[in-house]
Amino acid sequence: MKCNTCGHESNPEDYQEAREHYLASNEAIETLKDWGWIEPGALTVKDLIEESHGTAKSKGWYDEGTRNFGELIALCHSELSETLEEVRAGRALAEIYHEASGKPAGVAIELADLLIRVADLCGAHGIPLEEALRMKMAYNLTRPTKHGKAF
Repeated sequence: MKCNTCGHESNPEDYQEAREHYLASNEAIETLKDWGWIEPGALTVKDLIEESHGTAKSKGWYDEGTRNFGELIALCHSELSETLEEVRAGRALAEIYHEASGKPAGVAIELADLLIRVADLCGAHGIPLEEALRMKMAYNLTRPTKHGKAF
């Protein structure tokens, strides 16, 4: 298939090749949608975990076995710190921009990085995040206003 954005030819059966192309092209997501590989709004928690952990494994982060849980938590924390740095730099909360290298940046991008890190951690350690989210959200509906706290 041919990328509508840049004309790159990809084998429609080779998801990894197309994914690599997407990562190299800021606008190629529209092509992946056209090819039916991405449905807008269809990302589930399970998808996020499988794709995030699969990408981390394919990039060599697990070549030496399962990664240390504490290290993965620290990496999640670093994404929150990077989010705060975007705000401290005066970036608007909804602003997404591209660095000179083409890498997307901004508060939303750093929060996306956080979710990717959490999903990778859950995939690596078999943590049932979707089940936990549903349970916790249901429980939160039973709690008092502000959980009985001042803030």
